[in-house]
Amino acid sequence: MFFHTDSQSSSPIYVQLIEQIKELIVKGVLQPGEQLPSVRELSKQMVVNPNTVSKAYQELERQNVIYSESGIRSFISAPSQQQAAEQQTKQIKNDLRKVMIDGFYYGIEKETFQKWIEEIDSEFRRPPT
Repeated sequence: MFFHTDSQSSSPIYVQLIEQIKELIVKGVLQPGEQLPSVRELSKQMVVNPNTVSKAYQELERQNVIYSESGIRSFISAPSQQQAAEQQTKQIKNDLRKVMIDGFYYGIEKETFQKWIEEIDSEFRRPPT
């Protein structure tokens, strides 16, 4: 399993890791019950501080995306455990609203957003490689 960081990104490394893990779940690359690398293993692979990986795992666990056994290993949660809580759904909608406001400000049409959504959706509907 390979994760990477983008040093040019304005997102903190732990957020980049969270987003990558969620993307791999959506694409079907990571399956429920699958074990993630340990904090130490992943921090060595990514060449980042173990606290960074730990922070990402803690946030993913808080969101019920992963769960820990014995506090040592982390696993992908079953889909029923991943269902978005009402608060998370509201936050996602609010984030989308902000993106759309920025887009409309810069002259991006509604149809362009719809096209982008369809493109992104099709990326996640492809069978895992």
